[in-house]
Amino acid sequence: MWRLDWLPFAANVGGAVAAFDCADPNAATTAIHVVDWHRMRPDESASPVAPSLGQVVRWWIEAFDGGAYYYGEPQGLLQRNEGLIPDDRRRLSWLV
Repeated sequence: MWRLDWLPFAANVGGAVAAFDCADPNAATTAIHVVDWHRMRPDESASPVAPSLGQVVRWWIEAFDGGAYYYGEPQGLLQRNEGLIPDDRRRLSWLV
């Protein structure tokens, strides 16, 4: 499931990892892959989940602007409203 030319940059508490695809040193952007050993079939990590980290950041901004992410009181912790995350991004549920 893991390729030698992937560079990990984020992990969740369940052990899933997000990684940059560094296979093409001349690429203008770097695709993002997610590997979740507990919830994915081995072939699922081969397809990128996003074309770039810039796209993922845009999704985060949209999630905050749309109310999918908010700071809950009184704990002041980041909360998530699953119903406001677009269906096409649900497969990235821990990344977006």
